[in-house]
Amino acid sequence: MRKSFRINVLASAKAAKMTRMAQTLLSERGHEIVTYPSVDAFRADSAGIAASDVILTMPDMPVRIQEMDLAPRLRAVVSMVTGTENIAETEATRRGILVANGHVVESYVSMAEATVMLILASLYDLDRSQAQLREPTSANIERRARMLRRKTIGLIGFGRIAQTVAQLLAPWQVELLTFMRHPRGVPAYVRSLPLDEVLAQSDVVVILTNLDDSTRGLIDETRLRRMKEDAVLVNTARGAIIDEAALVRVAQERPNMRIALDVFEALPLAPDHPLRALPNAILTPHVVGHTSETTVALGDALLENVERILCGELPLHVCNPSVIETWLARWGARP
Repeated sequence: MRKSFRINVLASAKAAKMTRMAQTLLSERGHEIVTYPSVDAFRADSAGIAASDVILTMPDMPVRIQEMDLAPRLRAVVSMVTGTENIAETEATRRGILVANGHVVESYVSMAEATVMLILASLYDLDRSQAQLREPTSANIERRARMLRRKTIGLIGFGRIAQTVAQLLAPWQVELLTFMRHPRGVPAYVRSLPLDEVLAQSDVVVILTNLDDSTRGLIDETRLRRMKEDAVLVNTARGAIIDEAALVRVAQERPNMRIALDVFEALPLAPDHPLRALPNAILTPHVVGHTSETTVALGDALLENVERILCGELPLHVCNPSVIETWLARWGARP
């Protein structure tokens, strides 16, 4: 087995900090680590692409078919976090390339906790409560706080984060509904319903599904208008699942609606974006669920994933298991 491999890292300087220790350890073990701060920089380096043994990437750095076809030695494309929507997974599978990610417990539990926090902050009108202390002129603003108890919560998607949100909310005496694109069993305290019924019945709607061609624009204006006039809408999944222009229109018409968004169609959110002007919105820049525990766990998982791949072993978190037999036949460890 070769002792030195080429690992290409597609990440901005800020994003690369999350896994800097893992990259340092891989470098100390003799591997060549090359970081590309943009997709354009990577695509311009055809020789670097051709030399790839492993590509590490962040969700805003797409890895396309073209790059895979230029990299005959490419064993795997590894997301440094959980999201893999930027990786051409089907095409990777056809080429015998593994796709792996950092699906660590800390990541989805942190996001679930943060999601519950945004639900409570929205219901309890946290922004206005803070404003009353900081801005004397706001002292007479009407309070709009509502209890979570006995509310109906609709979870759009029922993956790991949504399942954890449901577990956290179950003791609050709420009714839990979910819409799943691929129906499967749910806990006894959750009811699975069609999407439009979940939207119409829920006091709180939480977007927690993956982004792909079938969910892009899933929550359009028609569906937004099916929601209750005073509903809370929380999105900690991906911004493009909601039609942002339609959301602005509906939120402007419904002052009692509350919105909490950690994700947007484009990041960073433009300074003049109309979402910023909504008085009934809580906005965070896709960091609300990032914890120190998650950062440590992602670095550990990345190091373990890459070391296993380079040794001809399966990584901790395989996203395209149908490729495993083909991959092991080509790259699997030999006695």
